Amino acid sequence: MQFAKILPLTLQYLNLSCNLVLRSYIDIFLNHCNVPLKRLLLGHLDAKTVKALIEFCRIVVDC
Repeated sequence: MQFAKILPLTLQYLNLSCNLVLRSYIDIFLNHCNVPLKRLLLGHLDAKTVKALIEFCRIVVDC
């Protein structure tokens, strides 16, 4: 949650594909990320990540 909160609002691209620690908490990250990302690289997608990513996209589209 802290990582998501400190991201600058001007951030457009984020690569988390190689970060094994953050990949484990990607659902929490996406639920607290308020940055309008244009590109997000995640690497391996499991069911939990896909669900969190879909919810993140719904929130971004609704804004």
